[in-house]
Order: sequence, then C-alpha cells, then structure tokens
Amino acid sequence: MTRIGAEVTDEDLDDIVERLDAEYLSPHLRSVMAQLSPADRDTLLTQNKLIVATPALRERLWANQMTTQQLILQALGASGQQPSFQDRVTVAACLAAATTAILTWVENDGVPELPDLLDQAFGVLADPR
Repeated sequence: MTRIGAEVTDEDLDDIVERLDAEYLSPHLRSVMAQLSPADRDTLLTQNKLIVATPALRERLWANQMTTQQLILQALGASGQQPSFQDRVTVAACLAAATTAILTWVENDGVPELPDLLDQAFGVLADPR
C-alpha cells in the first residue's frame, strides 16, 4: 500500500479504495449486520432515518465524517507526514460512497441490504464506467 507523502499513481488509488473496502469496511459491516436481530436492524434503520430527517444530527454526521477521514488518513500514512491531495480525495470519495449507500438504504426503507449497497458503491469507485 502506498504511504501518504509518496508519489501516488492510479494503481495506488485503486489499491487504497480496494483495501478500505475489502479489509476494513465490508468484512466488519457484514459481520455486524449478520449479528443483528431483525428488531436491531430495524432500530438501526430507524435511527438513521432520524439522523437524515434532523438537521442538527445531519450536521453532526458531517462533522464526524471529517474526523473519520482524518483518522483513516492517519492510519494509512507515515508518521509526521502530511497526506497528499490524492490520498485525501480518495479517502473522501470512499466515505462519500459509504454515506451514499447508507442514505440509499434509508431512503429505500432498508432494501437492498446495507452491505450489498456498500459493495455496489465501492464497485463504482473501483470501476466507474
């Protein structure tokens, strides 16, 4: 994996997207969702509907997304180095893809399942055609 601050190529960006999805997001989310009872899944959906419908909660979601972006960049990078523009854009795109999947899940009342939407979202990033 490319370290932040190094020269970044298209292949490196693809690698970052793939690794964020394959190693971090999909396995953990699928594991969590598989462990949820139907009632807990419905509660999660209801909570996300409330966040989407409430301006103050949407603001907090945005602020948390910025914090998450910084944490991911720190985890990917070499200590003490500033993230490159390319790495920042890539991580932001991944978070935007995940957020879009969650919003779509909420808007469609939980159909299709969230892990499937996340797979589709990261698939678009990997191959945007």
